[in-house]
Amino acid sequence: MNKKFQKYFSERKIITIKAINSIGITKINVYLKVVYVTALFPYLILVLFLIRGVSLDGAMIGIRYFFIPKWEKLLEAKVNKEF
Repeated sequence: MNKKFQKYFSERKIITIKAINSIGITKINVYLKVVYVTALFPYLILVLFLIRGVSLDGAMIGIRYFFIPKWEKLLEAKVNKEF
């Protein structure tokens, strides 16, 4: 009786492997390609926007303005006085 079970499960494994090979592998490959595109595409677009933004006229002025603080403004101890 043990041999019957072994034969049944070995045949079932073969059928399962054939089903995975015929359907699953191609679907998995397609899903992986979709995942790669959807994961990497936003970074590609961000890099293109960065290159475009840096290449515009006056971009360096804006970058300097963004990164170099105005200490005299930071040293003012005013709080919003709207009252």
